[in-house]
Amino acid sequence: MPQLRKRRSRLLGFGQRRIEQRKSSRFYKRLVYDDQIATDANAFVSLAEIGGQFRVQATARPGQDLRQVEKELDEELARFLKDGPTAEELARVSRNTKRILFVALSELADLAASLTGWRRARFI
Repeated sequence: MPQLRKRRSRLLGFGQRRIEQRKSSRFYKRLVYDDQIATDANAFVSLAEIGGQFRVQATARPGQDLRQVEKELDEELARFLKDGPTAEELARVSRNTKRILFVALSELADLAASLTGWRRARFI
Protein backbone atom coordinates (compact mmCIF):
# COMPACT_ATOMS: atom_id res chain seq x y z
CA MET A 1 0.00 0.00 0.00
CA PRO A 2 1.23 3.51 -0.71
CA GLN A 3 1.86 6.08 1.97
CA LEU A 4 -0.81 8.39 3.29
CA ARG A 5 -1.43 11.52 1.16
CA LYS A 6 0.01 10.01 -2.02
CA ARG A 7 -1.93 9.98 -5.30
CA ARG A 8 -2.11 6.19 -5.33
CA SER A 9 -3.55 6.16 -1.80
CA ARG A 10 -6.30 8.57 -2.91
CA LEU A 11 -7.10 6.27 -5.84
CA LEU A 12 -7.30 3.28 -3.51
CA GLY A 13 -9.56 5.29 -1.25
CA PHE A 14 -11.84 5.91 -4.21
CA GLY A 15 -11.72 2.22 -5.08
CA GLN A 16 -12.67 1.34 -1.55
CA ARG A 17 -15.61 3.76 -1.57
CA ARG A 18 -16.81 2.26 -4.85
CA ILE A 19 -16.35 -1.35 -3.80
CA GLU A 20 -17.65 -1.00 -0.27
CA GLN A 21 -20.93 0.77 -1.01
CA ARG A 22 -22.70 -2.15 0.56
CA LYS A 23 -25.65 -3.38 -1.45
CA SER A 24 -24.74 -1.41 -4.59
CA SER A 25 -21.12 -2.60 -4.60
CA ARG A 26 -19.64 -4.93 -7.19
CA PHE A 27 -18.65 -7.52 -4.57
CA TYR A 28 -22.02 -7.48 -2.84
CA LYS A 29 -23.94 -7.64 -6.10
CA ARG A 30 -21.96 -10.58 -7.45
CA LEU A 31 -21.41 -12.68 -4.34
CA VAL A 32 -24.61 -11.99 -2.40
CA TYR A 33 -27.25 -11.23 -5.05
CA ASP A 34 -26.13 -12.89 -8.27
CA ASP A 35 -24.20 -15.99 -7.20
CA GLN A 36 -25.73 -16.22 -3.70
CA ILE A 37 -22.56 -17.74 -2.24
CA ALA A 38 -22.05 -15.11 0.49
CA THR A 39 -24.17 -13.23 3.02
CA ASP A 40 -21.95 -10.12 3.04
CA ALA A 41 -19.01 -8.59 1.17
CA ASN A 42 -16.80 -5.62 2.12
CA ALA A 43 -13.61 -3.77 1.24
CA PHE A 44 -11.50 -1.63 3.55
CA VAL A 45 -8.61 0.77 3.07
CA SER A 46 -6.49 1.59 6.09
CA LEU A 47 -3.88 4.23 5.22
CA ALA A 48 -0.97 5.18 7.46
CA GLU A 49 2.03 7.49 7.27
CA ILE A 50 4.46 4.88 5.94
CA GLY A 51 2.13 2.31 4.39
CA GLY A 52 -1.32 0.83 4.72
CA GLN A 53 -3.62 -2.07 4.01
CA PHE A 54 -6.33 -2.85 1.47
CA ARG A 55 -8.54 -5.72 2.55
CA VAL A 56 -11.53 -7.41 0.96
CA GLN A 57 -13.68 -9.94 2.73
CA ALA A 58 -16.85 -11.92 2.33
CA THR A 59 -18.93 -14.01 4.69
CA ALA A 60 -19.68 -17.32 3.01
CA ARG A 61 -23.17 -18.75 3.18
CA PRO A 62 -23.39 -21.78 5.47
CA GLY A 63 -22.12 -24.87 3.66
CA GLN A 64 -20.53 -22.84 0.85
CA ASP A 65 -17.07 -23.85 -0.40
CA LEU A 66 -14.67 -21.16 0.87
CA ARG A 67 -12.34 -21.64 -2.11
CA GLN A 68 -15.20 -20.70 -4.44
CA VAL A 69 -15.92 -17.52 -2.46
CA GLU A 70 -12.22 -16.59 -2.47
CA LYS A 71 -11.96 -17.30 -6.21
CA GLU A 72 -14.91 -15.04 -7.01
CA LEU A 73 -13.61 -12.27 -4.72
CA ASP A 74 -10.29 -12.43 -6.57
CA GLU A 75 -12.03 -12.38 -9.96
CA GLU A 76 -14.15 -9.35 -9.08
CA LEU A 77 -11.18 -7.43 -7.69
CA ALA A 78 -9.11 -8.27 -10.79
CA ARG A 79 -11.95 -7.07 -13.01
CA PHE A 80 -12.19 -3.79 -11.09
CA LEU A 81 -8.42 -3.25 -11.30
CA LYS A 82 -8.37 -4.10 -15.03
CA ASP A 83 -11.47 -2.20 -16.21
CA GLY A 84 -11.70 0.51 -13.58
CA PRO A 85 -14.95 2.09 -12.45
CA THR A 86 -17.87 2.69 -14.79
CA ALA A 87 -19.27 6.18 -15.44
CA GLU A 88 -22.23 5.37 -13.20
CA GLU A 89 -19.93 4.23 -10.39
CA LEU A 90 -17.93 7.45 -10.67
CA ALA A 91 -21.12 9.52 -10.57
CA ARG A 92 -22.43 7.59 -7.55
CA VAL A 93 -19.21 8.08 -5.58
CA SER A 94 -19.16 11.77 -6.52
CA ARG A 95 -22.76 12.25 -5.31
CA ASN A 96 -22.02 10.36 -2.10
CA THR A 97 -18.85 12.36 -1.42
CA LYS A 98 -20.69 15.65 -1.99
CA ARG A 99 -23.50 14.55 0.31
CA ILE A 100 -21.06 13.61 3.08
CA LEU A 101 -19.23 16.93 2.67
CA PHE A 102 -22.51 18.86 2.78
CA VAL A 103 -23.58 17.09 5.98
CA ALA A 104 -20.18 17.73 7.59
CA LEU A 105 -20.27 21.43 6.62
CA SER A 106 -23.85 21.74 7.89
CA GLU A 107 -22.83 20.26 11.22
CA LEU A 108 -19.88 22.66 11.38
CA ALA A 109 -22.16 25.61 10.59
CA ASP A 110 -24.57 24.47 13.32
CA LEU A 111 -21.69 24.24 15.79
CA ALA A 112 -20.48 27.72 14.83
CA ALA A 113 -24.00 29.12 15.29
CA SER A 114 -24.30 27.43 18.69
CA LEU A 115 -20.94 28.79 19.84
CA THR A 116 -21.86 32.28 18.65
CA GLY A 117 -25.15 32.09 20.55
CA TRP A 118 -23.39 30.81 23.67
CA ARG A 119 -20.82 33.60 23.50
CA ARG A 120 -23.50 36.27 23.12
CA ALA A 121 -25.53 34.84 25.99
CA ARG A 122 -22.47 34.77 28.20
CA PHE A 123 -21.80 38.50 27.77
CA ILE A 124 -25.38 39.67 28.16
